[in-house]
Parts: sequence; C-alpha cells; structure tokens
Amino acid sequence: MAANQNQVTPKIIKEVNRFRLYRDPNAQPLTEKEIQDYYRLHDYVEVNPSGPAPYWPGWPKPGPPLLPQTPSQNKPFLDKTIPELAGWPNLTDGKNWRGVKYLGEGGNAQAGLWSYTGPIVDGQPVARDVVVKELFANKSKDVGLRYEGWHMNEISQNGAQHVVKLLRDPFKTTGAVEGLGPEWEGKVRRLILEYCSLGDLFDLNYRHIRSGQPFEERTLWKFFDCLVDGIVCMEYGLEFEIDASSGEVTARPQARYQSRVHFDLKPENVFLSDDRAGSHPDVPLQKVGDFGYTEIIPRNPRPGPETDRFYHYLRGVGTPDYLAPEQFTERWEHADWKEGGVAGAYGSATNVWGVGCMMYQLLTLSQDPPDHRVPFLPDFSLNGDAPQGLTYGVNLQMYGVNSGPPYERYSQDLIETIYECLYEQPAHRPTLIDLKTRILEGIEDCRLAGCKPEPWSIFLPAAPAPIVPATPLAPPTGSAQAAAPAPVVTANPVAPRQRPPKSAPT
Repeated sequence: MAANQNQVTPKIIKEVNRFRLYRDPNAQPLTEKEIQDYYRLHDYVEVNPSGPAPYWPGWPKPGPPLLPQTPSQNKPFLDKTIPELAGWPNLTDGKNWRGVKYLGEGGNAQAGLWSYTGPIVDGQPVARDVVVKELFANKSKDVGLRYEGWHMNEISQNGAQHVVKLLRDPFKTTGAVEGLGPEWEGKVRRLILEYCSLGDLFDLNYRHIRSGQPFEERTLWKFFDCLVDGIVCMEYGLEFEIDASSGEVTARPQARYQSRVHFDLKPENVFLSDDRAGSHPDVPLQKVGDFGYTEIIPRNPRPGPETDRFYHYLRGVGTPDYLAPEQFTERWEHADWKEGGVAGAYGSATNVWGVGCMMYQLLTLSQDPPDHRVPFLPDFSLNGDAPQGLTYGVNLQMYGVNSGPPYERYSQDLIETIYECLYEQPAHRPTLIDLKTRILEGIEDCRLAGCKPEPWSIFLPAAPAPIVPATPLAPPTGSAQAAAPAPVVTANPVAPRQRPPKSAPT
C-alpha cells in the first residue's frame, strides 16, 4: 500500500470512469469518493481469467453482390486550384491539375484525387495522380498537418516502400490568399500524398466479408509481411536487411532517427498499391498511412513528471476498440503502475499490437478487432512454448487446423503468431526481428506446401457506377435460380515447424 499523494481531480475522475466503461460497458461509474478511496493506494493484483469458451462463428454468409460504387462528389473541394500543385517540378501550371474523385473525409480533414491533364515540360512529372488531404476551414485551432507531414518525411526519407509517401514538402498557408482568417497564417492545411489505386485494407476485407470467401494462408502471410515492414520503418527509419543465403534478418537503425508509434493502426489507414511489376507480383503492396496521431517514443524515455503527463495523455489517442492494453489497462489506477510493464509501456510492441488486430480481422473476416473486454489465458501452447500471459481474440483458435473439420483452414503457426502479437504485456509480444523471421518462414512453408497465388481480380476495387445506372429487369417467371456462390475451398494445411529461441528485444 502507498500513501495517496495524488489529488483526485475532475480530470482523473473522468479518465477513470472512461476507461472503466471501455473495459466493461456494464460497469457503473464510480463516485469521487469511491475513486479517492482507492486511486493509486494499492498495488495491482494480477488476475488470469480463463475467458469464455471459444466458439466457431462461421464464415460470413455471402451477401448480395456489392453494387457499383457511385463516388461521392464534393464539387467545391474538387473545383479548387491547389496552391501546392502550382509550380510542381517539370509541370507547367497548377491549373492543369483537376480534381477527379472525392475520396472521403474524417473529423478533421477531407481527401480527393487530383490528376494532371496538361502537357509535359522537361521530362515526366513526379506523379500524374496525387491525393490532396486538406483540413476543414473550421480546424484552424489545430496545429495543422505540419507534424503529420514531418513524420512522413522522416519515416520515408530513406526510401521506405511500405509507408505512404509525401510528394511535396508542406506549404504554410497564407490565409488572405485562400479567403481564410488570420488564424490560418503559417499553418499547414494540406498534404500532397501518393495515390494508392487499389484502395485500402478495410475495403478489401469488407469485400471478402460480403462474399464469404476467406483469404488463402499464403495471402495472409504476405499481408503480415507488408504490415510488419511498415512498422519496421517507423521503428528504424529503414526496412530490415535480409541475407539472401541464410535468411537472417538484420535491423539497420538510421543515425539520428527517432522511433515512432503510430497510435492509429487499423485497416482504414493501410493503403494498397499495384506493384506487380516490382517486388509484389501477386499481392498488393501495403502502405501504412495517416500519421495524424503518430508520436516519437524514445526507446529509453527519461523518467519524470513531464513524461508521466505525456504518457497519460497518450491513453486516449487513437480509435476506440483499437487502443492497446498499455493505454486502457486498469493498472494505471494502482500504486505500482510504473512497475507493471503494461501501463504506458509504449514502443514498437504497441505497433505490433496494431498489426495483430488487423491480422485478426483479415483471418476471421471480421469488421471488428479482437474484443478488448475479453482477455484470456490460453490453455494451449503458443509456438511450442507455454503461454506467457493473457492474450486476446479467444475465437481465433477455432480457425486453425487443430480445430478439426469442418473448421480447420489455417496453420497453427499463423494462428499462434497472431496470438503472440496480441499479448497484454508488451514485452511478451514478438520483437520485430522475431516477427519478420517467423513470417518469412511461414511464406516459405506455403511455398513448400504448393500454395498458389490468388487471382489478382480479388484485390481490385469495385468498378465505379455508370453515369446513368440501368434498372435491372426482374427475371421471367419460372426462370432458373441464380447460381449459388462458390464454395469455400479449404487450403492444404501447412505443416508446423519448430521455433528457435526468441531473440533479445529490439
């Protein structure tokens, strides 16, 4: 027990009850006195719940075919002349750029696709299709997009392939020129980004959910590989070096580069590019994007009240349901919160958690990440070792080859590696080198098992709707029923392999 030297402020009361309800929506909010009587007075007592019995939810039932999408149009935005596109190297005039497609919006910004339609001067342009991300005019109180642009430049300055590229250095806004108030002076309102023509990971997964057709194991290992390469760039500023003969994975930390945590890894923020002529001939090249919540997290943070306040602030950064245990854990409310190895233990393992959430969604064909309200202690081994502690995604085990017919589909190596990414304790999750090594082994196992690439057509976005959609005719009476959807074909199981001891943390 420790003496409570922390005054329980209204902010603390709000935070405690917010995360109490996050962990259990049925919990009752605590009063100020109840919080005062326990907040950081006692050490945390570890509980290892067994969790509910896993069940087979079944693959999603095929729904009606997805209708062609009519892109929403925001004419005022798409009709703009974008100052950042004027004077583009090798191009004549910003007016030759035309807004052709509204890509969507969030709480702070909107994005659209611009294409260059003018003549070429002095060689080819840097890019003929770009994404313009623009803050809404009423967001002048925000810092702007300066930090997001800076993070992108820092992460990709060494040619990182698995991160969305910033194509132009951010411009500072001149409010009067754009018809904005003086509060916009000197702020960055827009970013010019590379365009990823195959959409994002959320849409790809959603199309598979609608079709009821799971991904093949080989495809999932390849996706896993891309996602890890993206977070390796965030950690080191450069992707791993792979020895061609031995397969050994080596980190290449860049001088003066500072490691970063994304804090908003989710399928909507992973973009898909067609690189069939390059390094990704049979699956899309995945690129991590949207660095609006990204923060520099030193590997050895300086202890002190300033760091404590900053790490407390980071608890609420991100998208609900994707927050990591180091953000939502109850340990924050106990006297030994700094010693527990979970609360505020941000770092590369936080990015690994985000990748684990996305892989869970892709493997189970779910729109939701694993339920953060249901941690459990596995009663089975993980990659040949006893489980090190609590993890998440209890139903994931039902998709493995050990489940028996008719459920088995994926190797235990794939299932258990995802489970390890979802450990509650960040130190228990695989290091980036371990994770990359396992993924390369999984890809090789698929090759040896004769797994074939999936048709490229499954990765293509739905075609845009015609300008005047035709009204479908009702089938004549007595006509044949529509063809049943193709059955799910179970892949050949991939044999498990023995794992070497884990390497030291990166």
